[in-house]
Amino acid sequence: MAEPVAELITVLLVVVVLRSREAPWRGERPARVVVFAALAAAATGMLLPATPLAAGLRMTLPPAAYVPWLLAVTAIYGLSAQLVKKWYLRRHEVWL
Repeated sequence: MAEPVAELITVLLVVVVLRSREAPWRGERPARVVVFAALAAAATGMLLPATPLAAGLRMTLPPAAYVPWLLAVTAIYGLSAQLVKKWYLRRHEVWL
C-alpha cells in the first residue's frame, strides 16, 4: 500500500511550490521550519511501512522499483504545479 506515501509527498511538494509567486528554487526561499516540517512529514511517511505500526495500518513496504517511480511522478507533479501557477499568474497577475 504505497499510494498514501505518494499522496503525502506530492501534497507536500505542492505546498512548497504554491506558497509564493516565485519558483521554490528561485527568489524567496521557504522558511526553515516549513522545509523541516515537510521533510519530517515525508520521512515519516516513507519510514512508517517499516515500523511495527505498519501491520495495524495494513501497510507494506513498497518494492525497490517503487522509489524511482515515486521520484519521477513527484518531479512531474511538482513541475506541473509550477507551470499551472505560472499560467495562472500570467492570466490574473494576483497571487493568493
